[in-house]
Amino acid sequence: MKLFKPINPCMLAFVLLIILNSCKHKSEQKQYESVLSSLKYKTYKGISKTVVPPLLLTYNLEGINKDSVAVSEEIVRLLLGYYWAISGNTTFAFAEGNITKEFSKDANFVALSHMLIAVAMYEKGWKNIAKEESNKGVSILNKTPNGEYTKIEITGFHFIIGSLCIYEKNYEAAKFHFAGFAALTGFDWTYTLVDAMGDVNQGNIKTGLQKIKRLSDDPSVPQEIRTTLKTTIAEVEKTTGNVDSALFWPKVVSEVVYKQLKNVSKNGIGHFFNLIDKVKSNINL
Repeated sequence: MKLFKPINPCMLAFVLLIILNSCKHKSEQKQYESVLSSLKYKTYKGISKTVVPPLLLTYNLEGINKDSVAVSEEIVRLLLGYYWAISGNTTFAFAEGNITKEFSKDANFVALSHMLIAVAMYEKGWKNIAKEESNKGVSILNKTPNGEYTKIEITGFHFIIGSLCIYEKNYEAAKFHFAGFAALTGFDWTYTLVDAMGDVNQGNIKTGLQKIKRLSDDPSVPQEIRTTLKTTIAEVEKTTGNVDSALFWPKVVSEVVYKQLKNVSKNGIGHFFNLIDKVKSNINL
């Protein structure tokens, strides 16, 4: 008499995968909570709350005198947080996302704060809780009317959400956001790159690589990006089989885009990103 029914190997593998993912989730959540309780996080949060409001007030008062549109504290914090996320200071990015989430009465900005935190989590390699955080943001956006926002704010929306879509390899959504981003900034190459990455992700590697090769020779694309793309293309062409689309948007791409935004003259974008630089220089940690 058999006391135990033989276990199907496929079912066993499935159960083990669920257990493994559960353990990863708990580990990631514990690490995130450790960051939130750290002295570094709390100190930064306190300093940022002191530094940002007066600098923003001065910026907006100067803007009124020049007939510019005032910007919100939320977009300052979210784009400052994005800078921290892509430059390796994820603790500061978490702080800016949580500050925004705590004080903002605008549901769309709250959604974006969840998405910023998700970007920082992806940078840390915490894919399970990053996806959960991303889903929270998407859920809020889906239930919230669009609202009226400045072009600077819309640029920030497209940049952060589009970047998150790249982390999640949702290239159709990323194309939508980088089309909007390109229209506001003139950085048309960002849309083309995302479009090519979508081709690679779908298995249309030859088509995607052709688009990326053209970008790598395009003088309108920043030199650092062209060099990075050429290097990646050379590495990919040595391999066989599947190609990871994410290879074509390493962190340096986001860093260069962010730096280039300071040079955008239209829609007050460059002037705004100089404010972000001023905020960074006043946060001494």
